[in-house]
Amino acid sequence: MILSEANVLTPLFIDKIQGDEKMIRHLQTMGLTSGMEIVLLRNDNGAVVLRVCDSRIALDKKTAMSIEVLVK
Repeated sequence: MILSEANVLTPLFIDKIQGDEKMIRHLQTMGLTSGMEIVLLRNDNGAVVLRVCDSRIALDKKTAMSIEVLVK
């Protein structure tokens, strides 16, 4: 399922990140890699806020749609 389609406060695992190499590298530097556990805190019409470890990360709709997740 695409990240922007997931339910709020649901524990998720990142399955796959699609996109160009620059975007993938940028997400990796923020700690978003395959297998990482995240929690979707907020979803506003596709733009999302995530909890990754002890941090919160906001992503725009385009970026959120490039991340595929699995429910824990």
